[in-house]
Amino acid sequence: MFTLLLPLIYVKLILTNNKGDFMRYIAKISSGFKDYISESAPKFLKGAGNFNFYRDLVDFEYGKNTADVLKYPLFSSVFVVLYKFSPEETSFRKMSAKLLSESIDIKRVVPLFKNALTFRVRYYTEKGLVSVDDYTRGNDEEYIHKHTGLKPNKTNADVEFYYISRRDKQNYFAVRLEKVAETEKEKAGQLKLDVAYIAAYKADIQKNDVILDPFSRYGILPFCISKFYKDTVVTAGDYESNMVGEMKARGKRTMGRQPIITKINPSNMENIESESVNKIITEMPSAKYENATAELYTDFLTEAVRIIKPNGSIYLLVQEPELLNDALKQFESIILKNQIVLKASKTYNFYQLKKK
Repeated sequence: MFTLLLPLIYVKLILTNNKGDFMRYIAKISSGFKDYISESAPKFLKGAGNFNFYRDLVDFEYGKNTADVLKYPLFSSVFVVLYKFSPEETSFRKMSAKLLSESIDIKRVVPLFKNALTFRVRYYTEKGLVSVDDYTRGNDEEYIHKHTGLKPNKTNADVEFYYISRRDKQNYFAVRLEKVAETEKEKAGQLKLDVAYIAAYKADIQKNDVILDPFSRYGILPFCISKFYKDTVVTAGDYESNMVGEMKARGKRTMGRQPIITKINPSNMENIESESVNKIITEMPSAKYENATAELYTDFLTEAVRIIKPNGSIYLLVQEPELLNDALKQFESIILKNQIVLKASKTYNFYQLKKK
């Protein structure tokens, strides 16, 4: 069980700007990734501190541009905290009344949103958005309009203010840093970005590494590596032409650095020179989605051992470890260096393999 790292101090007023002053943030997280966030977030957000972890939430302080926080891939929703309520203030009517009785300079958040003209107030519990009575909403809208100059708009607002009430009594008034946008529909079996980021982080990627993902499918993992590890050479491959097409289409929609995309047969990578790759990082196909077999794993590992450099590593995300275990029995030349379990919406075993 992950425990609270630091004692929580109730901070009622948080001054907010993006010019270097410390702000308190809250972010929604996957409950299974708390350990990885506590390890990697301070490195990604240099200078961040005072992290407090709850079941699916983290709050922390950071003093640089808010855009940095939005780039960290293990946060799914990010807010700047304007007011932290006491544990006794749980109902939205009580929270609203308390907030309206305080002197809070909420106008300072407006510059965080370019050309903002409108706002809306949302009331959120762990079960989702809820409705409140017209009296409470009306008072909140009048208060925010008076102090920010923004106009209320319930359907398409530029800025969203949230009252957040949680079962653990961590209750906030906050502003959301990104609007809820339409996202691509997730495909069956598609790797999630947070899992891809943790896999890349745990692979200890170094400058000038040559990295291969031969089972890229939709390209989530190699695109993630290309984005966050710029001094590397990343190749994304797949044996199915339609998956290669999916990755190329993703490339057209994606700004910034991208991997090399090509068709690869993981069972016969004859076009890749022996001992030419520093790291293979890939999600192994599953029996459920790709009809994978131990034979496929064996053929891939035969090629992986050939192309990996003497001091290189093979990192595998595996949903069905019995397939890999069966294949590994045939290799005396492979050492299992490490194995961890990543629990998200799916459970992954993450293996590090090396040559003897």
